[in-house]
Order: sequence, then C-alpha cells, then structure tokens
Amino acid sequence: MARAVDLTFDVTDYSYSETDDNGNFQMTDDSKWPFLSLGVRDWDRPAEDGKFGLIYNGEATYGHTHYHGRSAGTMMKRYYKGRLEGNLTYRLNDMITPFAGLGYRIVHDDSGGHFPSNGGVSYDRQNHLVYVPFGFLINPVENLTFKAQANAVLLGRQISFTSDGDTGYPDGHNQQDKGWGVDFAADYRMTEKWSVYGFYRYWSIDRSDSACGDVAGQGYVCWWEPDNTTTEIGVGVAYKF
Repeated sequence: MARAVDLTFDVTDYSYSETDDNGNFQMTDDSKWPFLSLGVRDWDRPAEDGKFGLIYNGEATYGHTHYHGRSAGTMMKRYYKGRLEGNLTYRLNDMITPFAGLGYRIVHDDSGGHFPSNGGVSYDRQNHLVYVPFGFLINPVENLTFKAQANAVLLGRQISFTSDGDTGYPDGHNQQDKGWGVDFAADYRMTEKWSVYGFYRYWSIDRSDSACGDVAGQGYVCWWEPDNTTTEIGVGVAYKF
C-alpha cells in the first residue's frame, strides 16, 4: 500500500540580518504579510521498533521583504525560497525515532532593478546551501509529533548579480560554507486527514571567502559575503492525501 503524503500550507515571519567584520549592523530583511509556503511532506515513522524508514519534506516560499541597509536606506523587494530534505530514520521505540540525511536550500533575492531610498541600484542575489540534517522525531502521545533537528552546512555558494546595477562590475561568486542551523517543529493531527503545525528555524552562516576581479574604473577589487543569520517562525495546516 502506498504511503500517504501531506500537502502543507503555512505563513511565516522571516528575518535576515548581516553584520560587518566588527559585529556592527550592516543590513536587515524582514518579511511583509503575506509570506506563504506550499509544500509536501511524509513524516510517517517505520511501523515497528528496530526498523529503518525514510521521511522527507519540501516547500516553495514566496513573499515580499522590507530591506534596511546601513548606507543604502530602504526598499521593498520580492523573495523566493525552495527547500528539500530527505532523511533515513530508525525507530528506537514508540516515542523516539532518530534520523539523518541531506538537505538543499535555495534563496533568490529579487532586488535587481529596485532603487534604495538613499540612491543607487540594487541587484539580484542567490544563495545555495547543501547541509546535513539530523535529529529526532518524538511522539509523546498519539497524534502529536515533535521534530528536533540540527543542520550542519556542507557546501554554500552565494551569487551576486552585481552587473544588474553596474555593467562594469563582474557578477560575484563566493563560497560560504561554514555555518549551522536548528529546526524545531510540532505537529498535531486533528483528524485522519487534517493536522496543524508550527515551527522555528534558525541559521547562522559565517563570512564567505574572498573573490577578486578587475572592475572598470576601480582596478583590482575583492568582495565577500558577511556573517549572517536567518530566523523563520511559522504556523500552518496539512492535508493528508
């Protein structure tokens, strides 16, 4: 018999911030209502203790964010995110099922062509992250599931399409693969088909490596991505089909 899959829909409060090398404020991005995600998931544990299984979840997110930069001022822009995780599980007992696997996250910051309040032209940014999720599914009572997860970054790449704002600049490609995250979720199944859930996610990513190149009128220039953090808090509903 085929396993059932949940269709998920949630709303999120999203916040992203960057600091310079001295820990000083550089910029923030905060979500504006509505900030929506649509996805699929299968968190069903193996039917018996001592058995292995697979769980997965994926989602696509769209919304608008309010940018506030230390020198650039403010602006509104679009935000897109995709996330996919697959994990191998092992059911220890009725309550605890550890898991570990692989995850991929892509964020596209659609800033190109927008004009910050202090002047200048912004550009699109794209972040790719490959990571190892690991943790536990905890089922303390029937119909209630907690998911406690840590994320260890394996690979990270930041692409800055700086030529959007000035054709004299090459697009930036930086490796940014030092960091970690946590992901906590709670799901309560109200009926055979419907459940409600909430989550908290946090990422802390270290400064990237430096990339250098020739820039028209400025000579040889180096650039990098600063330390940054991301916080997501959300609630949603799921339908099993």
